[in-house]
Amino acid sequence: MPSITAARDLSLYDLETKFKVQLAIAPEMLETWLQKEPVVEEAEITALRRIQQHYFNLDRRRPLLEDLVKMVVLSPLLDLAGFYDGDLEIRTEEKVEISLNDEDRVIRGFIDIVIAQEQFWLLAIETKRTQISAKSALPQILFYLINSPNRDRPTYGLVTNGLEFIFLQLPANSSQCDRSYTLSLEKEEEIRQVLRVLKYLRSQLLN
Repeated sequence: MPSITAARDLSLYDLETKFKVQLAIAPEMLETWLQKEPVVEEAEITALRRIQQHYFNLDRRRPLLEDLVKMVVLSPLLDLAGFYDGDLEIRTEEKVEISLNDEDRVIRGFIDIVIAQEQFWLLAIETKRTQISAKSALPQILFYLINSPNRDRPTYGLVTNGLEFIFLQLPANSSQCDRSYTLSLEKEEEIRQVLRVLKYLRSQLLN
């Protein structure tokens, strides 16, 4: 039987050598998206401040575990961005598995959240508890993106631990994935940028 490797145990070096894919910081990517989705309404600003307050109130007692990150931070943000409206499908624990025949090994993982329309993955999201850096999930989310069922279209990713947010874009049929710099919930302007990016990504399904 082949040995099984968990996707969470992959490194960026593994992805570079075994899957020939590169991850690069691309500040211009985020800037382009923000130019296309510039508006945050006053009611949304108030909602974002409530998310911040809830996070800080809970975090001062103990660091948030992954389920609380989803409940307190991620779910309200997806709601504000409109991901629960229309005909989008939200899947949890989506299985991704690939066999490396030359090594008699299977790499297997489960994506926390996939937002899809029919078979098209728009956005794959990986969450971590607050004590773990969002950057630590980059190899895992990159593995999921390169194995999405729609490589002929761009696919997007997000990793967050509730405090930090990193967005990714894997262009169609590309071997290089771009990532944003890290945005922080602690900074009011940056959490507004997180919402604006999510609204932009939501709008991509309307095009």
